[in-house]
Amino acid sequence: PFQDKYEEIIYQKTGRKGNNLINDYFEYALLYNQIQNAYICKSGTIVNIMSMLENKKIYTNWGCVLDEVRNGKTINSVKAGSQYILLCIDYEGMNMPLRVHVDKKFIKTYLENTGQDRVLPIYEGNEDFINKNKVIPTNIFMPVSSKYKKVINEYLKEINLPEEKKRLLEHLRYIKDNSKYPEHLKDKMGNKNRRMVNIETGEEVGVERKNGEDGR
Repeated sequence: PFQDKYEEIIYQKTGRKGNNLINDYFEYALLYNQIQNAYICKSGTIVNIMSMLENKKIYTNWGCVLDEVRNGKTINSVKAGSQYILLCIDYEGMNMPLRVHVDKKFIKTYLENTGQDRVLPIYEGNEDFINKNKVIPTNIFMPVSSKYKKVINEYLKEINLPEEKKRLLEHLRYIKDNSKYPEHLKDKMGNKNRRMVNIETGEEVGVERKNGEDGR
């Protein structure tokens, strides 16, 4: 009887006939496993990138996004009880920031296994990529040539350039070349501040100062 009801529901929703509940269940189970494996691979790749960034000589702006804009609303993706953290990375040589949601449990396990506290950097300048309460998306993530930086520099020379546009261009230039840290992201003393957040509680826990051209 349930098979008949299942067939009827599928037909009403899709117009398809002859769906078998047992066959559909096992096909979905295989697909679900593939999806979960893909998420595990993605998370593993991200933690490898995190480890690489921490050992990089030139300071790279990356970390958790506290002011994520989703469906027109601003939320804290690191707040206590959240399942996923939005990480953003200004990966050098690329056209836009790399944005990716990662399971918080996976990050916690990584930090514990490497003997670290449950603390991550906060991504600075997320607001540079928000226009009219909408995120400028990274629909295409790709490397760019040196001409890209030259074009940005030409735009930055414009007189009466709106502040929001200037900040966006400075941030894009920094992503192309991590040695060109945006002035608006420095503090009054000209330091590159790295704010930190506890991913368990969502609370800010201090500041690391990164001085000098290499950020060390």
